[in-house]
Amino acid sequence: MLNGFYLALLGQCVLYQLGAVQREFGWSVTLLISPPLALNTVVLQSRIFRSFMIVCSIFRLHTKALTEAIAHLREVVELLSEFAKSLSEFMHRSSLTVADLERVLTASDTERTGLIEIEKLRVVLQSFGLRVSLSRFNSVARLIFKVSGTQTER
Repeated sequence: MLNGFYLALLGQCVLYQLGAVQREFGWSVTLLISPPLALNTVVLQSRIFRSFMIVCSIFRLHTKALTEAIAHLREVVELLSEFAKSLSEFMHRSSLTVADLERVLTASDTERTGLIEIEKLRVVLQSFGLRVSLSRFNSVARLIFKVSGTQTER
């Protein structure tokens, strides 16, 4: 059954286009294409297609879980975009630079460890115009920054 399906797929997708290839490039290119296609048909694709069918029959898709995951991903992307946009706009309006932000973050690292408390980071970014709730900030911080406990690298 798989071989029949694959041969039908080959006929519909590949052999259908060989006439156009022959008209455009001539017989020599058409003949050069044929051996790799035959090798692919006989040797490679049957294994790949069989593995694909096994994977498809083993895994089941839970649409509700997938919908929730996609919604969460969309929310995260929007949150990251909002984070970057609000910070960038405020810095541009206030004529601040990344060096200014780095200087304030370095000053917040009193122990000079290269780590800063997430809450301190939130306060610093609020002073640079970031307006997000604590829970939303924590979500973004865990995605953007390398978080270790309650600290992140500055």
